[in-house]
Amino acid sequence: MKNRLLLFVSFVFILIQTQAQVATTKVELTWGEEQVLNRRTSFEDIIGADSEATYIIKRTRKGELPLIIEKYNNDMLLQKSLPFQLGEGKDNRIYQYATQIDGALILFSTVLDNKATVNSLYAQTIDKDSLNQALS
Repeated sequence: MKNRLLLFVSFVFILIQTQAQVATTKVELTWGEEQVLNRRTSFEDIIGADSEATYIIKRTRKGELPLIIEKYNNDMLLQKSLPFQLGEGKDNRIYQYATQIDGALILFSTVLDNKATVNSLYAQTIDKDSLNQALS
């Protein structure tokens, strides 16, 4: 009896899962060229997109500038790729998150001060054309 019940529950579970995988026409995908990353670079996140481009961030495992910001056009072709400096000087900022808010690209980072036991949050605006820190 237990075997039949288990078989029935498995069959229902598989049936439900196959019905969940229905193709949709509500999404339009644009595939670009295949991107090859070297062993020291990994995809981190999609920052945002607008009518002209899509912006992503990559992380390098070693090196002076561990973040790379890239701009892709609407055909998903790479337009610009630049290493990005967190903050100014050597304040040991740690990358946290990047997003697009009201059309502006904003990168958040933190600095931990062990002496004062304070973790400070910083936000940097990124210029969409140059991919450098925007001057306010």
